[in-house]
Amino acid sequence: MRVPQSLQGNDHAQAFFGILKERLCGNHGIQVNHGEVAAMALAVMEIIQAHLMVGIWSNEEAQNALRNARDDFFFDVVRDQKGIAVPEGVLDELQRDIMDLARARFVR
Repeated sequence: MRVPQSLQGNDHAQAFFGILKERLCGNHGIQVNHGEVAAMALAVMEIIQAHLMVGIWSNEEAQNALRNARDDFFFDVVRDQKGIAVPEGVLDELQRDIMDLARARFVR
């Protein structure tokens, strides 16, 4: 997989790019270019980093705040501002994969 230059040297963002690319580039009737997916990966990273705290994975309230911020991004920015319609089932899978990857990469 060729990684966009904006993600070079950022292993975490590259991992999120892989998840997003798999779900948004050509699958399920969604057509999003790699540059847009890279921008989304960076935004997801910013959201996660803004919500990280010691003990987040054992703190349901903190996880809910992260989920809410992530949902806001996908609905307010991806859907409403960018006009990218992600089917609900795909969005559910994507959001689950994002949380799983965040747990694996950001052990606190």
